Amino acid sequence: MKLFLSSFGTTLLCLFALNFSIDPFGLRHVPIDAVVGGNAGSCAIDTAFLPEGMQIAFKSWLISTRQARNVVVGSSRVFKVDRKAFGSDSFVNLGLGGLALNSYLGLARHLESYPSVKFVLLGVEFYAFGNQTGLVKFMDRALKLSARVGLRPLVAKLITSFYALKGSQYFETELARDWHILTEYLSLPATQRSFQILLSSGASLNERHAIALPEKSPVPGRCALSPTPELSRRRYWNVVDGSVYLLDDLKGQTSKPDLSEYDPKYFNGAVTNSHWALLVDMTEVSESKLLILDHFLAQLTARGVRVLGFTAPFPDKVQSITEKLGYGPLKAKFEASAAEIFARHGQEFLPPRPSTRFGCNDLTDYDDIWHPGRECTARALADLRARAKSFGAPAEAMH
Repeated sequence: MKLFLSSFGTTLLCLFALNFSIDPFGLRHVPIDAVVGGNAGSCAIDTAFLPEGMQIAFKSWLISTRQARNVVVGSSRVFKVDRKAFGSDSFVNLGLGGLALNSYLGLARHLESYPSVKFVLLGVEFYAFGNQTGLVKFMDRALKLSARVGLRPLVAKLITSFYALKGSQYFETELARDWHILTEYLSLPATQRSFQILLSSGASLNERHAIALPEKSPVPGRCALSPTPELSRRRYWNVVDGSVYLLDDLKGQTSKPDLSEYDPKYFNGAVTNSHWALLVDMTEVSESKLLILDHFLAQLTARGVRVLGFTAPFPDKVQSITEKLGYGPLKAKFEASAAEIFARHGQEFLPPRPSTRFGCNDLTDYDDIWHPGRECTARALADLRARAKSFGAPAEAMH
């Protein structure tokens, strides 16, 4: 047993040392300027150079270096909002994969360091404000009970303090960050990725292969940087504004959308990696989550930042299925609540419209049933601009 424990401990220590030194998720070392700053040709960059843990550092670097006045914030569903679609050179896509309510308060604090930002286009999803977990249900009940005995302000403060202390993967306390590095770099996925970096086709993140792209590519420099001599099927960063390209985007091609999740077997959440699982167990719009949205808007409004809330487009078929699954009333309730909260702070929230009304085709204009393609995103932004009372910072000419 002693030999076993000693060998097991030594193995874990070696794996942690390997993962810590290679840093496959970008949790420890963030060489943003070295990777992006020397890219004079504005080539798209393979996300392998700037993996998950570097997202917030990379996009914050863009805001700082470009003194951006406008940002879009949201989950991966806003990744394809670029400066052309937004209509301003002074723009950075601050979308973060898997962004949720637990990041809002950290994000509000983070933006204090970037006084150039004067307008936030906030992508919100109704299911993100649901009561899908036991903890959220408990906080919602606590708010309701406290209101009856005159203690709601105290409980509300405790809830906002909890969210602020808990943080998220993007906005962590120092202790949480150290724990995150420890646990992530003892994991099998981190080890697999480290070995892939070391062994896969001789690829190294120290190698930068410049690959020419066709004239019809939307990439400004018509080029892409990759750790391998050929383009892979990873995502690519736009180093001008932080938006995302897929492989077909780089080539200027229209990708065939992944429609597999229209299969009814996904609707009940039995397949956990399905996007439909995000709706499962939502029985009410969470009052405690709306409280966090209210607090977030209050902080930005107090600093003179304008906020416009919207929902990135979904295929009309997704909207129809959502109604058939019984989530229509909850969606309507959230949109009414959000509009009231935004208005309370002198801000604006615009509920989504059927995407076919502004020219998005369910079968050709989406990457999958949850993510709009580049052209559909641009049409949605044009529709939003036409409906909004105010949109972005004062207009300036696009280069």
